[in-house]
Amino acid sequence: MHSSTQSSTHRSSTHRSSTHRSARKVLALLAGVLLAGAMLAVGGTAQPASAAPVLQCNGVGGGGGQGYDCSVTITNTFDVSTGLGSSTVRTVLCNGAANTTFGAGDCVDSGILPFAELTPSVNQCNGTVGGNGGSLYCSVTMTNTIIGAATTGIATVNQCIGSLGGGGIVPGSGCDPVQETTGATVTQCNGSVNGGGGFMQCTVGASTTNTGFDVDITQCNGSAEGTGNLMVCSASITTIVLPADDGSGDGDGDGGNGAGGDGAGGDDDAGTLGLDELAATGMHDVAASAGFAAVIVVLLGATLAVTARRVARR
Repeated sequence: MHSSTQSSTHRSSTHRSSTHRSARKVLALLAGVLLAGAMLAVGGTAQPASAAPVLQCNGVGGGGGQGYDCSVTITNTFDVSTGLGSSTVRTVLCNGAANTTFGAGDCVDSGILPFAELTPSVNQCNGTVGGNGGSLYCSVTMTNTIIGAATTGIATVNQCIGSLGGGGIVPGSGCDPVQETTGATVTQCNGSVNGGGGFMQCTVGASTTNTGFDVDITQCNGSAEGTGNLMVCSASITTIVLPADDGSGDGDGDGGNGAGGDGAGGDDDAGTLGLDELAATGMHDVAASAGFAAVIVVLLGATLAVTARRVARR
């Protein structure tokens, strides 16, 4: 009888030990998965938020003899470590008689507008100046600054396909480069200036893309289709990659020692700058990441507590 009791006790102890080992493995696995999720949420791998595409000068100038001059200038700044970006955009739209120099009263200038997201897409001057004897000038200049590790590449082009038909093309018309690419970075001057007797010149300057976010420029397609129309369009994308700030500054600036009035002022300025930066880069992105991390931590704690109670009962 005693031997049977010992055997039963031994089996029970062995079962509990095995159960505890299994529970510990499950706990470790759950903790690893949930903590990995928390690190992913806070660790700066969020996809960059983007503003709506810049839209202007589309489908206008249907009457004869109209002229349009439309330009977009964009600067994007993207921090790889945080996944946050910001941008500034300036648009200028001028309208008047074709082939004339526009005055200040003919133009609407937005000025430099700041955004708390990237602005990587432009759509302008498409289906524009459909009448005869019109003129259309459109340009996009984009500068993208990437902070942190990023790779650049050559921007692809889809340009001047199905254009310059109708005969009587003015000498000097052409495109640089003439290239047909599906899903290109720059798509412009396709299906345009086919009314005869027209002039078209389209260029894409030395342009680059980056691995941080996608860029898209679409302009001057299906435009200047009347007789004797002129169209000149250009696009350029510049990419600048800067090293990430490792926070190893020397701290010798004003207020660095915090001993005098300058030091206290330095601390106040630093606090204000931090709020300004959050406002400029999109505070909602930071809050979303922090909220997700908090949910993960709560789930981890609840899971550990339930599992611990189950093991205790055994």
